[in-house]
Amino acid sequence: MALQQLPSVATQYAALQRAENGAAVSAALRLWKRMGNEFDASFIQIAPQLIDVMNTAQLRISQNAQAYIPEILDATGQSRANKPRLTIPENAFVGTAGNGLPTESLAYGTVTRAKTAVGKGMTPAQALAQGGQFMALSLGTMLSDTRRGMEGFETYSRPISGFIRQLSPPSCPRCVILAGKWYRKNAGFDRHPACDCIGIPAAENVAGDMLTDTNEYLNSLDDDGLTYALGSKKNAEAFRDYGADPFQIANAYRKTPVYGADGVKRYVGGVEKAQQYGKNVKYTKEGMTKRGLAYKQMRNVRALSRGPTAYENGRRVIARRLMPETIIGFKLSQERTASMLRDFGWLR
Repeated sequence: MALQQLPSVATQYAALQRAENGAAVSAALRLWKRMGNEFDASFIQIAPQLIDVMNTAQLRISQNAQAYIPEILDATGQSRANKPRLTIPENAFVGTAGNGLPTESLAYGTVTRAKTAVGKGMTPAQALAQGGQFMALSLGTMLSDTRRGMEGFETYSRPISGFIRQLSPPSCPRCVILAGKWYRKNAGFDRHPACDCIGIPAAENVAGDMLTDTNEYLNSLDDDGLTYALGSKKNAEAFRDYGADPFQIANAYRKTPVYGADGVKRYVGGVEKAQQYGKNVKYTKEGMTKRGLAYKQMRNVRALSRGPTAYENGRRVIARRLMPETIIGFKLSQERTASMLRDFGWLR
């Protein structure tokens, strides 16, 4: 089915938690605007109130999550599973970020980000603006982690076998293709920074009513919604007009965490930019292993061998895998555009 058939309890809960998250971020940013050019001295002045905002938001979000689990079980006909085997304190996550560090560290990380920006040549005002953006993203992610953590504990404490992933539109490509999937309750909840998807506790035999057909869901969106869901207007055009595979498009943006020799986690992959064919192009390394759809498609197209040599995953390939938005941007004939989308593995 196009859209998840969800009980009103689930949609109301998603809206409530999103509002709590947004209110906390707004309050934190109001405090951040009080920062002056002396970063450390200014931060000391706002820190007590800032930490209070963060801790209060974590508590409220945790309380909402604890109340939600028995309500959603009742709404989905699983009330018999509402038998918690342990009691979780409502403040279990308060004061701790998703990486296990105290919230104070997360808050001061915003100051560190601003100092780094100054070191790179930004003015204090520009650095503080960048720090505010970092605060909004990191605080939003921390609160989403708090919500998911409490939902996970409350689910795990009950005789429930898994959960369904619920979208909170507007949603990004990675979330869209995961929506409606059923996972065992010990599976990790894949998420990106600021992801606000929700897990609905559900036994596998009741999951069918909450599944989502990705193509039908995307077709139900307006132009702006489809653009957001697929990453760009031209990607949306490739899906709408040529039938490009949304799973391939979403996976193109996927990044893999890699730890360097210095122990710092970095993300590699995703969509990159380069000069090719005399143009600025966007390309991805996804699907370029020997078993990947794109690798097989591109290997079999001799015409692409005229392109520049490139190496993906340590292997010589005939060309970079151009993104649909780049192919659409060439403004070729409809037949040639469709052919290139197929050659680069975007059409099945």
